[in-house]
Amino acid sequence: MEVSNVVSVVTMKLLNIIFFYCHIARLIWRIIHITFDLYKPNNVSHIFGSWLQVVRLRQKNLILTGVSAVSWAIWLSKNDVD
Repeated sequence: MEVSNVVSVVTMKLLNIIFFYCHIARLIWRIIHITFDLYKPNNVSHIFGSWLQVVRLRQKNLILTGVSAVSWAIWLSKNDVD
């Protein structure tokens, strides 16, 4: 496997850990599930793939905007950025 492919795989795994499997992310996804009845996506690719397949476009855009805000908040909290 080429170095660039290894870096891509490692980067994707780290992103999935940060945004889906750390304790903060799991809590946030649990809250989103309970509040909006949306199941947790499996990974970053799933968010932009089939996760919202049954949701209307207008709602999908709103949900993705919210997911972007949540992801940014998780990123900032994991990196101690104020």
